[in-house]
Amino acid sequence: MFEPSLMILSLIIFVCLFNYLHFKKYAKQKQVIESVLRSYCLLHLKEVKCDTYATGAKNSGLQFRTCELFVIQDAIILLGYYKIFNFEINNIPIIITGNVDNFKKKFKDAFVIKPKKINPYSYDNEVFIEFGEASFTETNIIVRLKDITDEDKILIKNIASKIC
Repeated sequence: MFEPSLMILSLIIFVCLFNYLHFKKYAKQKQVIESVLRSYCLLHLKEVKCDTYATGAKNSGLQFRTCELFVIQDAIILLGYYKIFNFEINNIPIIITGNVDNFKKKFKDAFVIKPKKINPYSYDNEVFIEFGEASFTETNIIVRLKDITDEDKILIKNIASKIC
């Protein structure tokens, strides 16, 4: 009589533990990135609302609704996360840069990629970022950052011209 409920409870505990351990490494990577970038960050915005769209091989680590945005001289860094109750679940850090090899050496657990397109003046007053390729093994991601001020968009445009 108690076996099915015990089995379901143990399965739920296992899934929660697996997710906790899986996303814990992204939280550590977020702390490393924040500590390294703090000294030469041109722009740091917290709790940026965004929409992400993925095509191709789905990678749930690249989909999020809120992120921290860092802009440095040669990269745009997105630290995506979502909240469940008051707990912050971090996704894989995304580093968008033209200097891919250098950043891959520094941040081994991050997703480092060269962008296809960055448009700070997209429709609905959003910043449009696209990267990746849609195929069976690759993922194409579109990120739309919302509520970015015009001053910040000018900075993003200047950095985008260097890294695209």
